Amino acid sequence: MASAFSPACVLPVAPQPAHLRQVQNYYEEMAIATMATLTTRWDPSYPFVDTKLDLSSPGGTDFQPDDPIRGRNAVYGWIQGRGLEALAGHCAWLRRRNAAAPAATSQSAEDGGWQPLQLKLREMLSAVVATVQWMRQQNNGRLWFFMTRSGSPFALREGESGSSPPVPFSIELDDRPLGFADVFTAKGLFSAAVELNDGATRADAVSYIQRVTEAIFAGPAVFANDQEVRARPPMAIAAAWVAVH
Repeated sequence: MASAFSPACVLPVAPQPAHLRQVQNYYEEMAIATMATLTTRWDPSYPFVDTKLDLSSPGGTDFQPDDPIRGRNAVYGWIQGRGLEALAGHCAWLRRRNAAAPAATSQSAEDGGWQPLQLKLREMLSAVVATVQWMRQQNNGRLWFFMTRSGSPFALREGESGSSPPVPFSIELDDRPLGFADVFTAKGLFSAAVELNDGATRADAVSYIQRVTEAIFAGPAVFANDQEVRARPPMAIAAAWVAVH
């Protein structure tokens, strides 16, 4: 069966160093292109990691802004946490990549190389950290799978008919177990704090990680899956799950 990958990223049966370098270059370019796409989509007036694209459409267009679960007022707590971790990791990777590159081939800010991209990623990282912390302050130090952009958690119920869109409704987190949004957010905040050299956020993230860890060991009454599960999600909902890696 023919490979769906570019020939540049497919290794022969007995790969040689040149083949490995070719594959490495392919994946590095892919990672940089992905991060560049995130910075292109970045809008400071909407300070979230925004990866909700309709992959079934030509070019991967945005969903309608008023879509109840794919529009801009539906913020995925999981994705914000993973996004923080990914942004921080890519900033660190870009620095290592530049440090390891020969001086003759290292790109500078003037020629549009790695530095402008890293600076933009750090700008995003700092803004998303501030947003996530603001949302946590409104919810006893935690997040949920579905959040509004104003920081309120919500869940879904089925529409009036099988063809109706799901209906969001507000919930309170005080009586709900911690969930995977807390796992991803705690990890993401720690990674971001290390990258930004933010001691206060790092200490807060460590406390959050400890809280989540204790909840996991305490069992289902204290920690549970907060993911909204629908019986037969349409393709467009699946397409909304474009995680940042």
